[in-house]
Amino acid sequence: MISQILAVVDAVQRFSRQRVQATKERLLREAKETALAKRLPSTLYRVIIQLRSHTERRAAWELGKEGMATMRGDVCVIAVDTTPPAFRRLLHR
Repeated sequence: MISQILAVVDAVQRFSRQRVQATKERLLREAKETALAKRLPSTLYRVIIQLRSHTERRAAWELGKEGMATMRGDVCVIAVDTTPPAFRRLLHR
């Protein structure tokens, strides 16, 4: 009985982690699309995203832990670098 309960809890936690990971990827994709759509000469952008759900807030918090975003209340600011990968490799040699 206890092993069945633990298996269910483990499955729910795994599902939650997968959902947060998918939301994190979606937030990053939205931020990059927004930055690329601006077509400004800069390669570094700060994109502001309004968070609408608890899952989005958790994903933004994890992005903040990774140093990719800052979060204040229901607003997440994601830093996006639109430098072309080939040029970025040349800069880091």
